[in-house]
Amino acid sequence: MNRPAVVALAAAASLAIPAAAVAKTTERQTGSFDAMGTGTLVAQGTLRVFGTIEGMIIVRDRAGGAVVKIAGVRQKPKVIVVGDRRVRVYTLRRIKDPFYAKGDNIRVELRSPRATLSMSALGRGRILRMDGQGTYHLNGGTEEQWSSALLPLAITPAPPELPTPPAAGRTSTAELSP
Repeated sequence: MNRPAVVALAAAASLAIPAAAVAKTTERQTGSFDAMGTGTLVAQGTLRVFGTIEGMIIVRDRAGGAVVKIAGVRQKPKVIVVGDRRVRVYTLRRIKDPFYAKGDNIRVELRSPRATLSMSALGRGRILRMDGQGTYHLNGGTEEQWSSALLPLAITPAPPELPTPPAAGRTSTAELSP
């Protein structure tokens, strides 16, 4: 092989390995919740929540620093003082657009009583309320009906995969070599 081809191959390999490692690390650190239906959903935790809705969104940011966007436009919160704490509240009515909310300690309430909402949440948290009709997938599991949910549901990373033990009665490759 000529030198330029070896350098190009080494550069491509060095870029591919970190990308794969980041994807695998991120995969282990987040859980997921996907839902579609009509009604009310409430999620809380360190989450990224996004989707489409025709209705109302209320986001409570207890930690500060949350980002809330409607149709790509960043929204401004109203600051409410509760005791000695400041809570930033985003109340958005009559929404018919895509939404996005991200924060370390947020509570996202979606209300869509007459139209279908579609949402996904990634991170660590809980689903506190699901009223209405629809389906959901929790942490990559099977599709379930909203009505069958035992709340709260934990949005958590999948447990790490353990290596499978060798089957009983099988001979290892070390025993086969002379």
